[in-house]
Amino acid sequence: MQFYYQTCSSVVFPSKYEGFGLAIAEAILQGIPVIASDLEVFQEQVELYNCPERVQFYPRGDADSLANCLEQFILNPIPRLLPEDIPNKVNLWTWKDVAKKYVELLKENAGY
Repeated sequence: MQFYYQTCSSVVFPSKYEGFGLAIAEAILQGIPVIASDLEVFQEQVELYNCPERVQFYPRGDADSLANCLEQFILNPIPRLLPEDIPNKVNLWTWKDVAKKYVELLKENAGY
């Protein structure tokens, strides 16, 4: 994946459904501008990494809005971040944290 991240100018996530938003977090941590549907999990990642200027959201399922975002990016590209400018939050998600969240979700859905 590193090769692809190094060679792209942006990453587009036209998802209608996403469970966690890991892919958008990876793109943010690579310093790559993002165009994404306005899913709550994507918005949570942007808030977590405090980088609203790096992500352009559009309404989920709205192809015309997605096309408009792509056109705007082509006309006014957002530059990639240099490694030293990338948010230093790579350790926000460890496997231990992910497992803890799954346990919380399972307990919540099981009525505990």
